[in-house]
Amino acid sequence: MHKPSLTIIGFGIMGQEFAKYLKPYFNILVANRSNKTAIAKKLKVNFTLDIKNSVNQADYVLVCVPMDRDRKSTRLNSSHIPLSRMP
Repeated sequence: MHKPSLTIIGFGIMGQEFAKYLKPYFNILVANRSNKTAIAKKLKVNFTLDIKNSVNQADYVLVCVPMDRDRKSTRLNSSHIPLSRMP
């Protein structure tokens, strides 16, 4: 069975928990502005620093960033999401 791809932007506590829970259902790529490759390897998910490219390749995108950064991060990240992918 083919699993859809999911990019998780933000790999802090919540991003890591979502990756653990959703791993059986999706091919997961996590994107973060700081390098968290070691944590991604431990969870057996792929990691990238390239947020723009990871969003463009994903079937689904889950944004897991702190609320105090939400406006800035959403504005930056949504510019990479084609309108056809937005609900």
